Amino acid sequence: MPEPAIKPPTLLLKWQTWAFGLAIMLVPFFVPIPMVLRRHPVIAPLGDQLHVVLLAGVSLLVYWRGPLKGRLWATALAAAIIGGAIEFIQIPFGRQAAFMDFVLDLVGIGLVVGYVLWRGHGLRVGLGLILALLMIFPARLYHVPFVAIASYRGQEIFPLIADLEGPRDHWIWGGNNAAVEVVTVPDSPTGPGRVVRLQATPPAHWPSAEMRRFPHDWSAYQYLLLDVRLVGSPGDTQRFSVRLDDFAGRRDHTWISTANTANTSWQTFRIPLRNRQVTDGTNMLDRIFDQTDVDRVLLYLPRPEAPAVLEIDNLRLE
Repeated sequence: MPEPAIKPPTLLLKWQTWAFGLAIMLVPFFVPIPMVLRRHPVIAPLGDQLHVVLLAGVSLLVYWRGPLKGRLWATALAAAIIGGAIEFIQIPFGRQAAFMDFVLDLVGIGLVVGYVLWRGHGLRVGLGLILALLMIFPARLYHVPFVAIASYRGQEIFPLIADLEGPRDHWIWGGNNAAVEVVTVPDSPTGPGRVVRLQATPPAHWPSAEMRRFPHDWSAYQYLLLDVRLVGSPGDTQRFSVRLDDFAGRRDHTWISTANTANTSWQTFRIPLRNRQVTDGTNMLDRIFDQTDVDRVLLYLPRPEAPAVLEIDNLRLE
């Protein structure tokens, strides 16, 4: 059996210590994460990076002890299999399988491979691999301070969900198959101000704008209100829908949705919230939408036949 190119700590010479360390490394993947941490604008994205640390630790332990001792590439493959398996095994423990988590697992494994190649085998390609992988962190986390500012402002203005007037509010809006931006217009519903602009172009079937960063307990309210107008379309009207997901819907892929029609003037649309049955897109189900745990607001155009631009403002609860 080959010896590791980098020697393990003396503490790991006992197999009991190695086995205990490996078990401890795996435990965090199966512990349910409290909801307050899942949705925290800073803790949640930083906590995701623990996948890197934990799989790096697993890789080192497998490389230092056990049947794959000293076999770097076999260790990397085994650790990748462990990381992929964990994503599915953890589902019964209240966790979700996520491809990006697996990618972070691979980053942790790659850092170990790079370190062993560099420091253990004297190959500079290992240092290059480490530096390349480390660049992932600023690329993934640069937005965290801006999202945090916008999220904390959302807590301050609740039950106003979004008026777009905060300097960082655009950081909590995203799009799917559409161009989504926050722009300043001279004639918003309240005068000069900022609105969300959703620009959709066929053949995108479900172009949408969405946000998640808001207080999630809406149980005291009966309606979601929002102002919408059409500013770019071959016609004078455009169908759009407002979809709301509760947290339970992330697992069973259900939601509530309300269809509307916008025209070229600002209109206020009122979306009912109370006692609504969720749908899976085809059938209405027995489960009632959970207003205490609203997870996402999504505005989308169902299969637009021509390019269209909607402006959206002043999402609030009543």
